[in-house]
This record gives sequence, C-alpha cells and structure tokens, in this order.
Amino acid sequence: MTETLTLEKIIAFLKVDLTFACCWPLPMKATKFQKIRDKIFRLLCCLNSIIMIISLIYTLNRKYDNMIFVMKVGCELTAFVQVPIQITLFTLQSDRLQVRNTNVLLNLLNTFQRYINKCKLVYGTTMCFITVTAIIMSFGPLFLAQPFPIEVEYPFDVNKQPLRTIIYLHHMMIIYQSCVQVCSNVFVALLLWFTAARFEILFHKFQKITSISEFTICIQLHQQLLRYAKDVTMTIRYVVLSTIGFCTIGIVFSGLTFLSKQPLTVKTQFFGVAASSIVEVFICAWPADYLLRTSNDIGYAGYESSWYNKDISLQKNLLYTVSRCQHPITLTVPCLLPTLSLNYYASIATFEIVNFCNVMKPHEEVVIQRYIDKCIIFYGTSIFIFYWFTFTAIIVIPALEHQPFPTLAEYPFDVSYQPVKTIIFMQQSIAGIMVAGQLCMNVYMAMLLWFASARFEILTKELEKTANVYQLFKCIKKHQKLLIYAKEVTNAARPFAFTTIYCSTISLIVVFLLLISQQTLTMKTQCFAISTSALIEVFICAWPADYLLRTNVICEMEDYYKQANTEEKDVFQQYINKYILFYGTTLTLTTAITFAGCLIVPLIRSRKFPLEIEYPFRVDYQPITAMLYFHQVLGMYQVTCQVSANVFLALLIWFTTARFEILTNKFRTVTKYSDWKICIQEHQVTLRFAKEMSSSIALVVLSSLGVSTIALIFGGVTFLSRFPLSVKLQYIVVCLTSLVKVFLCAWPADHLMRISSNVAEAAYDSLWYNQNIESQKIMLHTLLRCQRAVVISVPGLLKALTFQQYTSYVSTAFSYLTTFRIILSEET
Repeated sequence: MTETLTLEKIIAFLKVDLTFACCWPLPMKATKFQKIRDKIFRLLCCLNSIIMIISLIYTLNRKYDNMIFVMKVGCELTAFVQVPIQITLFTLQSDRLQVRNTNVLLNLLNTFQRYINKCKLVYGTTMCFITVTAIIMSFGPLFLAQPFPIEVEYPFDVNKQPLRTIIYLHHMMIIYQSCVQVCSNVFVALLLWFTAARFEILFHKFQKITSISEFTICIQLHQQLLRYAKDVTMTIRYVVLSTIGFCTIGIVFSGLTFLSKQPLTVKTQFFGVAASSIVEVFICAWPADYLLRTSNDIGYAGYESSWYNKDISLQKNLLYTVSRCQHPITLTVPCLLPTLSLNYYASIATFEIVNFCNVMKPHEEVVIQRYIDKCIIFYGTSIFIFYWFTFTAIIVIPALEHQPFPTLAEYPFDVSYQPVKTIIFMQQSIAGIMVAGQLCMNVYMAMLLWFASARFEILTKELEKTANVYQLFKCIKKHQKLLIYAKEVTNAARPFAFTTIYCSTISLIVVFLLLISQQTLTMKTQCFAISTSALIEVFICAWPADYLLRTNVICEMEDYYKQANTEEKDVFQQYINKYILFYGTTLTLTTAITFAGCLIVPLIRSRKFPLEIEYPFRVDYQPITAMLYFHQVLGMYQVTCQVSANVFLALLIWFTTARFEILTNKFRTVTKYSDWKICIQEHQVTLRFAKEMSSSIALVVLSSLGVSTIALIFGGVTFLSRFPLSVKLQYIVVCLTSLVKVFLCAWPADHLMRISSNVAEAAYDSLWYNQNIESQKIMLHTLLRCQRAVVISVPGLLKALTFQQYTSYVSTAFSYLTTFRIILSEET
C-alpha cells in the first residue's frame, strides 16, 4: 500500500532540500548560537555565488565582442545573480516567515491533504526536472571541450591540481545552489496554497450561515484571514518579482543561445535552463491564481446562500461582505508586477442549452431568435469559407503545383505506386477536412457565448417587469443559476479561445513571411486563404464576446451644456482655461508645419511637388503640374485634419470628465435623502453617456494608435538612416506628430478614469454617517459601482487608454523601430 504524502512530510523534506536556498526560517525558540550559525551560513552561500558572478563579469569583459558567448554567459549570470538576491530577500522577511510557519502552517491538515494530492505530481515532477537540468550542466565537461561546467575564465592558471578540482567543485556547488534557489519557489507556493485552502474552508462556512451570530463569527474569521493573506503576499511578493525578472532574462538569453549555431550538447543545457525558468514562474503563478479566485468566491458563497429569506440585518451585513470580496487577494507589486494569475480550465455547459430550449417560453424564444437572425449570415458564411478553402486545396493544389498530394509532406518509403498513393491522398484529404472541422468548432464556442448573452438579456427584461418581492426572489434565483452557468461557459471556452488565438497568431506570422518572400502565385494564394481563415477564426469568438451598442453622443453633449447652470458652466470653463494652451498650440503647429512643408520642401529639395511621388504620365507641363501640386497640398491638409480630429475625441472625453467632476461636487454637498436620489439619477445618466462615448470613439482611438505606431517606426528608421538633414527634419516632425496624436487622447482618458472613480470618494466624504439608513445604503451602492472606473478600451486590442498605456505604446514602438533598423542594416 502506498504511503500517504502528508504536510508534515512535505515540510520535513523542504527543510532539508532547501537548506542552501536559506528560505526556511529558524524556529521562534532558536538559541543565540543557532541564529549566529544561520547568519554565517547565509553569508557563505552569498559569497559562494558572488565569487562566480565576479568570474563571469571578468569573462564578459574579456570576450564582449563575441555576441553568442555574451548571450550564453548572460544566461548563466542571471541564474547566479538570483541566488544572493533571493537569499537576502528571504533573510529580510525571516521574522514574518517565522510567524507564518509557527502559528498556522500545521493546522487544518485534513483539509490541506486534498491540495497535496492535487499538486504533488506537478511539484514533484518539477523538482525532479530542475534537478536533472542541474546534473546535466554539472557533467557537461564530459561531453564538451571545456574544463569546467561553466565556461568561465580566471586571471590565473587553473590547470594545476588541486586548484582545478577546487574550481570544479565550486562550479558544481553554485549550480546546485541555483537549482535549490529555483526549488525555493515551492516553499512560496506552499504558503499560497495554504492560504487558498483557508479561504475555501471559510467559503463552505459562509454557505451554511443560518443566523446573525454565525454570520458574525464568519466575518471575524474573514477579517483575520484577510490580514493573514495580506501578510503572506507582502512577505513573498519581492521574492516572486525577482523570480519573474531573472526568469525573463534567462529565457531571453537561453532562447537566443538555443536558436544560434551551437553544438547539440550546449543547446540541450540551455533548453533545460529556459524550461526551468518557465516552470519556476508557473510554480508560483498557479497557486496565486487559485488564491485570487478562492478569496473572491467568499462573496459568491454569501450570495448563493438563502439570504433573501433571512433577516434584513443579515442581508445588510452580507452586502458589506460582498462589497469587500470584490477586491480579491492578489500577488502584486505596484508599478512593477501586475496581478500574478493563470488561466484555468473547467467543464463544458452544452446540456444547459438543450435543457433551456426544451422549457423555453415564448418571450424568451423571441430573444433567442433575434440573436440567431443577427448572426446566421456571418457564421454560416464562415463555415462555408472554411470548407470551401479545404476542398479547393484538396482538388486544385495538386494540379497547379504538379505534386501528388495536397501537402508537401515527405514519407520514408516509396509513395508513387498504387494503392499507397491513393491511400495517402485520402488520408491527407481527411486530415484537411478535420482541420476545417476544428476551425468550425469555434462556431460552437461562439454559440455558447451568444446563448449566455441572450439569457442575461432575458433576465434583464424580467427584472424590469418585477412588481413584487416574490418576483424579485425568482429573478435572484435565476441570476444565481445564470452566473454559475456563465462561469462554466467562460471557463469552457477559455482554453479553446487561447489555443485559437495562439495558433492563429503563429500562422499569420508565418504566412506573412511567405507572402513578402519570393513565392509562386499559387503559394501566395494558399497563404492568403490561411491568413483569412485565421482572422475569421479569431473573430468568430471575439464578436459575441464584444457586444456593444453605438449611439450618437454629440447631441447630448450640446443639450447638456445649454441646460447647465452657472456653477456647472464654471467647471467647463476651468477645463477650457486649463487645456486651451496645449490643444490650441498643437492645432496651430500641426497646421503651420503642414503648410510650411507644402511651400518650403519643394524649394529646399529642388522638386516640383511637396511629396516625392512618381506618376505613370508626364507631369512637367501646365495645368497638370498645378493640379497635382494642389492635389498633394489638399491631401496633406486632409492628413492634418485627421490628426486634429483627435482634438475632437479629446473634447468628448474632457466633457465627460467635467460631468463627473460636477457630479463629484454635488455628492460632497448632499444633506438629505432626496438629494441622494437626484445625484444617483445623474450618476446613472452620466455613466450611460460615458459608456456610449467610449464605445463610439474606441475604434477610432485604436486606429489612431495603429497608424501612429507605423508612422513612428518608419519615420524613426528614416531619421536614423543616412539621409540629408532636410529629410531627417521632415521625419522627426512625423515622429513627434505621431507621439502627440496619441497623447491628445491618452491625457483626457487617464483623467476620466481617475475622476470617474472619485465619485465614490466624494460620496464617502459627505456626512453620510449623520444621515438615515436609506441614505447610507445609497452611499454604499455608489461606492460599489464606482469601484469600476470608466475607461476607453477595445477588448483584446486596447486594454485601457491611460498614461501607462501611452508609455507602453512608446516603448513598443521603439522596440519595433530597433528591430526594423537592425534588419535593414543587416540587409545593407
């Protein structure tokens, strides 16, 4: 009978295995001698790695002109620098880790056993894999023409004994230290899994609440657990940050080494390093994602209980708990590490569709049919295109390309005789049809998403018609079930959507490279068909996931300003006075530069027209010359107007921001219940306007970002190339214009995001605690709604237009610029 792996055994094993990682704290009753010994041991471990770091830096200084060697040594250097840094971080957090381990780590063992059974295979395999990688690197000299496991140089002779043996043992020790340091993330994961387990226990307690006393006990446990979880994340977050940072560098350098012309033995070593780096991050990402979900599920547990049949005081207390659980526990470092999480898999929800259709009511059937009528043409056409491309490839390509089969696959045997030739042709044809079927599977995923959307719309209509408490209870029960179903649908579609996007992205990249290379027309036609299928495949799922309404917001903006009172107009005037200088200067400079280019460039460059364009006819006689000149001037002016159009987009965003600021001022002066109701109504109207405005301009902003990125790249490449100063001046203007064009919208969008959240602060800053319970409840609902700021976004393409997005845009554009510049320099 297999012996059960328990938490005590895991802790005992990790204490021994991670000795050189110096991550496990001393017991709280440790003697003074034990503390001194521990500090000396940590210091020696750091010194051991620092010696190797110095040696690698010396080696880099000697061979910095060999780029392949630099990448290889850089990969090794990142692995070894991680050792002293993480030992230092664990040492600084040893007191916190001591409390975490002593007080709670050995409690609730029965509950944690299920987590151990769930994770032991993954973590055990991971530690074995990392250990094997370390062994391969340690015995590398047996297969490579180098004296030591790490290719490093020293400023003295190392061929004499016993110095050579000492250095070899030092190399093995530092490799072992690096291996153990990677495995120390298992200790970090242990803390995260334990915290997640405690949240799950509390989740089940919340579901069984029947009285206010039980609820009070659960609230106290929740408060204690939140403090504990915060301590855990604060303790380990910088360790995780260092892990991610060094792993990223290690993956980059080892990947470059693996892709370069190196012996197979070297590639094997660094493939192991890259894989270890990826696994090292996954070790922490998995429990961090699970902790995020379990901490958030406390609110769902309360909502899924029979709270609507309980006392009103319990309902009110539950509302505060649900509000708090909207901020789950995340492993994050502000400005450095976003929320560490991981996509996960769940069950399929097809049976729910069949069951719903069997009991569907007439008004529900109308909504479902409307969705079908809306989508049938696109999805039907997509399915037809997929199969049409497939059968065309099967029938036409062998004839056009003079090849025996639809694909260029080769076989280790003769395929030119019957019936083998026919069998292989049929096998490839069936495989092609199966691929088309897999592409059409996204239509099935889209059906699940559309069906969930339709059910939410049906429930919305039912809520609008609610007339009594009994109907409200029925809607709440339906909502609970629908939320569970929607969660299952999104979890089911998530891995398929991820693989679709991943595979489609790779195919688009490869196809694009083939399209721009010297290939035959038939090959390019095939590539175009593949790229079209890839784009359609992604859009099939993207469309139902992005169902937004478009309305005109200009009329509402004009009407609002006409009806505004003096105080509200003063707020608008403050915005105008604050931003008129920047936007006015931008418009003036853009127009001036355009007309200066139209007039001055032909004189400086000694040419007839502002733009260097060739025509398939003579242009050196009148009136053709004048007509083309004015055509180019008009085209340049149109471009200027398109740049200036972003000022109009900024106007819409600033106007929306001003409305939120006006509302913020009103919330701060609320004194009675009727005032609260008026402010809430205005808040709802403003939120709807903001949503309509965001939906209307999101794609325009996205196109502006895309075009500006391309202009910035090509303008930058031209500026960095060997061109006359007059040409460089033109293109530096293009680059600056592209940056300003995006900034015109990013500035007000960032301000809108912050001001829309400030409504909650304004409501909280009012004298709500001196008002009646109805006013306090309204204030609470306002706080809940304002936790979700208004942002300009395009799902999947533009997360949120903010200053952070703007800096990311600039960084991305310059990285593309650098890559493109290197490619051009290599070709020349």
